[in-house]
Amino acid sequence: MKINRTNVDVALSRSGLGSYSELARRMGCSAQNLSVILNRGSCKPATAAKIAAALGVPLEDLLEEGGTGR
Repeated sequence: MKINRTNVDVALSRSGLGSYSELARRMGCSAQNLSVILNRGSCKPATAAKIAAALGVPLEDLLEEGGTGR
C-alpha cells in the first residue's frame, strides 16, 4: 500500500505520541523499520493497518490517492 508521509506526520502530531520512535513502539516494530517504510512510501496492508491503529486514525487517512497497490 502506498502511504502518504505527510498524512502520517499530521496524524502523528495530532496523536500526541510525539515521535516516530514512540509510534514504532506502539506498532511493535523498530524505529529503523518504520523509517524504511516511510522513506519507501509503501508497505504491506497489515503494516499500514498497524500504523493507522497506533495513530488512532482510519487507514484511508494515511493512503496516497489510489494507494491500494504496492
